[in-house]
Amino acid sequence: FSPYTLLMNRAVWDGLTEEQQDVVRYAAKSCVTASRGLSRIIEASDRGLAGLREKMTVTALTPEERNAMREATQPVFEAYVAENLDEKAVELLELFKTEVDKANATPYIE
Repeated sequence: FSPYTLLMNRAVWDGLTEEQQDVVRYAAKSCVTASRGLSRIIEASDRGLAGLREKMTVTALTPEERNAMREATQPVFEAYVAENLDEKAVELLELFKTEVDKANATPYIE
């Protein structure tokens, strides 16, 4: 997976018409769909896991192992956030996590 980030100055965004904002939203969603497809193509090629397996040991975690890893690392992550981020940063992090969850729940362009 290759994450892409689209950032735009609030004043620029607010200066766009509703139709222009819709075009930007559609383009961003299209990019997500295309990048997921491209990632699948790369993964199936010799540049993906198959190619890596020729050069190293690849350990694929089961969903249960991923959940266990998430549970084990969450307290460390939360402690880091509490010690190093201010209130606004924590708020933005929570917003980011919410938006990631929403994006992951809708794999197709609406």
